[in-house]
Amino acid sequence: MKYLFTIVFLLVTKTLYAQEYMAAGRFDVRPSWEDATVYIPGKIFPTNTKAIELTAQTDVVVFMHGCTGIKGDEVAWAKFLNDLGYLVVLPNSLAIKGRVVNCSPSSFTTTNGSMSPADLFMIRAREFRYSFDQLRKNPSVGKIFLAGFSEGAATVHFYRGKGLFAGLISISSFCRGPVSAPRDAPILTIDYEQDPYFPTKYLCEEKYGSHDSFTKVILDGGGHEAARNKKAEQAVKEFLSKN
Repeated sequence: MKYLFTIVFLLVTKTLYAQEYMAAGRFDVRPSWEDATVYIPGKIFPTNTKAIELTAQTDVVVFMHGCTGIKGDEVAWAKFLNDLGYLVVLPNSLAIKGRVVNCSPSSFTTTNGSMSPADLFMIRAREFRYSFDQLRKNPSVGKIFLAGFSEGAATVHFYRGKGLFAGLISISSFCRGPVSAPRDAPILTIDYEQDPYFPTKYLCEEKYGSHDSFTKVILDGGGHEAARNKKAEQAVKEFLSKN
């Protein structure tokens, strides 16, 4: 009877744990971690979360991809961060069953109506929280930063925790959506003077200006992808080193 109770308890616990990562009632975000792309310091080629092996205390950047998935800009940022000595984890949102692309890059449309914003950002916020929880199981993981590009950057602003991430980095979002990050969370925002996706711009200072540690960087000219931009790279490097 004792063993039967133990088995039932474990099954119930496992079920409740799984439900914690069901976003919007029907999207299980665990595949975003299971199919994540991982860059390990000292390794040439990317790998997956099962292959994470650390021999020393290592800081981590969880990098949220843009609306079309893990593409050139995300990979470039991951390699840059990896070269700085960070373990980089890019959760794959599009690995989630039922998750569809919700933008039209050819027309600079940030949402095409395939998913409601409520569903989309609930899913994406659960992604980074699940990644955080998995990483914290590894005793060699040090500080964990949360970063994102475009749709992934908009997701960063949905962070509601307290003391989980050591800092937040938003690249190309102009803070257009809601902001829920706590006042004491260090945040860096990077945007171009002109971004074809965001006619309404310069909202970050309005939303984060009263926060304890807020850094705004505006890149010269127009654009959206900021990887390999020296000013952006330097800002990210300095932000990570001081937090």
